[in-house]
Amino acid sequence: MIQNAINKIEERVRKDGSLSEENKSELLNLLTTMKPEMIKLYESQGEYVESMFRFNKNSEVSGWKKNK
Repeated sequence: MIQNAINKIEERVRKDGSLSEENKSELLNLLTTMKPEMIKLYESQGEYVESMFRFNKNSEVSGWKKNK
């Protein structure tokens, strides 16, 4: 699950037309640096991490609806 979520985030960053190449590179490098720690956290606290992902996803949807 966590690897799939990280891959989706990386793909979104790569495709985002509003980010400069410098910002994309910075974000992708940050994800690369954080990836091992996120995987380690998921292995020890997977249920909590999944809960955070669901909360974040719901927050994003709520934000999109409010901005329309």
